[in-house]
Amino acid sequence: MSRPVARGAALAAALVLLLAVPRLAGSYVTDLLFTFFLYAVLAQGWNLMAGYCGLLSFGNLVFIGVGGFAVAVLHYYFGVSVWLALPLAGVASALLAYLVAIPINARRSRRTVWAWVGGAVLLWAAYEAAIAQAPWLDVFGGAYIRRVLILLLIFIGAVPVLRLQGAFFAVASWLIAASFQSVFTEWKLVGAGAGMQIASDASLAQMYDAALLLLVAATGAAWGMLRSRFGLALTAIRDDEEAAATAGIEVHAIKLLVFVLSGTMTGLAGGLYFINVVTVTPSAGFTIYWSAAMVFATVAGGMGTLGGPILGAALFVVVEQLLNGRAELGQLVLGVCSILLVLLLPQGLLGWRPWRRGPRAAPVTAKVVPEPG
Repeated sequence: MSRPVARGAALAAALVLLLAVPRLAGSYVTDLLFTFFLYAVLAQGWNLMAGYCGLLSFGNLVFIGVGGFAVAVLHYYFGVSVWLALPLAGVASALLAYLVAIPINARRSRRTVWAWVGGAVLLWAAYEAAIAQAPWLDVFGGAYIRRVLILLLIFIGAVPVLRLQGAFFAVASWLIAASFQSVFTEWKLVGAGAGMQIASDASLAQMYDAALLLLVAATGAAWGMLRSRFGLALTAIRDDEEAAATAGIEVHAIKLLVFVLSGTMTGLAGGLYFINVVTVTPSAGFTIYWSAAMVFATVAGGMGTLGGPILGAALFVVVEQLLNGRAELGQLVLGVCSILLVLLLPQGLLGWRPWRRGPRAAPVTAKVVPEPG
């Protein structure tokens, strides 16, 4: 049996075994694996941005909160089933990611920015005038939250966030996430600081299957992309963006696609997480804890690898469960583990492969053929 066939058979057997877990194991094991699947999806989405495209983001947590609140709003106000609201939450996260990525076309950036700002201001003025005549049109529940949110959307549409690199992009993405937390904390429509309830009849086994399916889909999408020419373009952008652009690679288009795909993965995982915990609040949905978890899982497992985020998520969940109920100690241990991994295994756990250390092949040298005398 060839190696690819054997690997495929092993993966299929592992998938069948995982599908059987809710039917054979107890609720504790099922819930533990459910949590692991979600963290692996989050890490896979962050790895796609940072590990393959070089977009180091601390703001991916915004999609978790948006995904959770999208499910809550659709389920509570419109009576939408959580299983229909969940993919719609992914769409909402994708739209937000696309909104952030709008002004990245280098050839018409100024026109795009001014058109966006001008159009947004006109719509804002028209909305304010409409509210003055019909106060019931104010879905935000107050002038403060309405104006802050609209200004935030104008800022997102006007600033070319994806053109920023390194620490600048990381800080900008985190500021956007912090702004969303401030908005949702004051927004009465979504319960303000108290948040919203997602009272559904979804069972743990159903959520487990959905999380496993989401992980398989996210990993499969990343695997398919990386085995194509698109994957080569991603690594070229990560290594040297200017050289990639010189070589004819559409840098901005690829960044946009990766950013939207990563946001969709994160939003879906966030929505499913809050379906399980029932309550979604701004402090839980937009906390920096999510960014710390994504970064730790990806770096610990091996950034820029397909299996690294999955392995790192398993390590994260194990450490978190061992220290369950000891929040301060858990953060300290995770911090120590991060330092040790960076110092001892800078390439992550997948970078440590002693079992593959075999005899090295002899270097290939060119044969010198004597010229005929």
